Amino acid sequence: MSLAATRLRLLGQSSLRGRDFADAWRAEVDDWLTDRFASATEAGGADGLALVAVGGYGRGDLAPGSDLDLLLLHRAKQPPADIAQQVWYPIWDEGLKLGHSVRTIKEALELAAEDLDTATSLLTIRHLAGDEALTAEMGASAAAQWTKRSKRFLAMLRDSVAARQTQQGEVAFLLEPDLKEGRGGLRDIHALRWAQAARPVLEEGDAEALAEAERVLFGARVELHRATGRAGDRLTLQDQDAVGQALGMSADELMAGVAHAARNVAWIADETWDRVGTSLATSISLLGWRSRERAPGMVVRDGQLSLEGSVDPANRPELVLEAAVVAATKDARISRATLARLVERAPMPVEPWPETTRVRFVDLLLCGHDAIGVIEALDHSGLWERYLPEWAGVRNRPQRNAYHRFTVDRHLLE
Repeated sequence: MSLAATRLRLLGQSSLRGRDFADAWRAEVDDWLTDRFASATEAGGADGLALVAVGGYGRGDLAPGSDLDLLLLHRAKQPPADIAQQVWYPIWDEGLKLGHSVRTIKEALELAAEDLDTATSLLTIRHLAGDEALTAEMGASAAAQWTKRSKRFLAMLRDSVAARQTQQGEVAFLLEPDLKEGRGGLRDIHALRWAQAARPVLEEGDAEALAEAERVLFGARVELHRATGRAGDRLTLQDQDAVGQALGMSADELMAGVAHAARNVAWIADETWDRVGTSLATSISLLGWRSRERAPGMVVRDGQLSLEGSVDPANRPELVLEAAVVAATKDARISRATLARLVERAPMPVEPWPETTRVRFVDLLLCGHDAIGVIEALDHSGLWERYLPEWAGVRNRPQRNAYHRFTVDRHLLE
């Protein structure tokens, strides 16, 4: 059976969803490519040659429309062009998209030293056929180079993430999100794992939270490819019913689940890249910004607002909103530890709100667009709902029409 026919057969099995589909499809592709490589090297043997999966294929993230990222490694002075053609052309004949290269280990490492995409693709190298020792050497060398140059690579990766997020927009709040490239999407999960491979950057529980978010987002991506018959990753309004139905839920439930997963990814990513940025800074402020008059008990350092150790939120009823106003004004994030302290110790708002609460709440709104990120942090930690219990009814709620861009909660904040 041809590879294209095999994919159609697997697509017809609606029980194969998400990672189950990817695993089944990858196994079929692996076997097929191994056969092609064996035929191509039958005459001259496979000594000093290895067929290697890299990038998304190396990770095993094969949605129905995913590219096959392949590297033909060799030790010869001249690249094995004939063998490469005997492997590449059958893939194209099957109508599949192929990302391919033929390199020695030295050539691959030299390119990876300058090109971020190449460097990250080699972090998920996986042997398919041929000289296993060659593949193992490539994987070890690529990982060693990544960690050795971690400071430079992390800076490049951080800049790349920021640029992509700005261009692609939010997965959580856009009504037609890009599941892969948007902020909070699958690419952000990949980038965090690449960063973790350079040096430990994730906090306790982050890896598990990312894995759960990936399950939701990748599952939706597989069904989107299945429903549309193409490789696009933007989940449009017209496709949401079909994708939701395939996953056993309504379109609104689908989009709420996608939004929840993406918010968790974006939250972890923002926190992580802030810490990475601080670690990469050439000069670090030890004192930070303080104001005994405007923000007693608070300090803003390296883009994060923290509470001083002597401050007990239980004795400061307005501290949640006070900290939020300072964070929005100073373009800072409330640190994860501070949010945890506020959740644990801050008292519930008094009903009806006293004048001090009303004034602080309005002060936060008067910060304008700079308040949105701060409010999202409060919402993520459960603090925002203490002030607006009705917010639970609009959180992650889609507006499935052509006249809006955002989910209801983000629309209200905008």
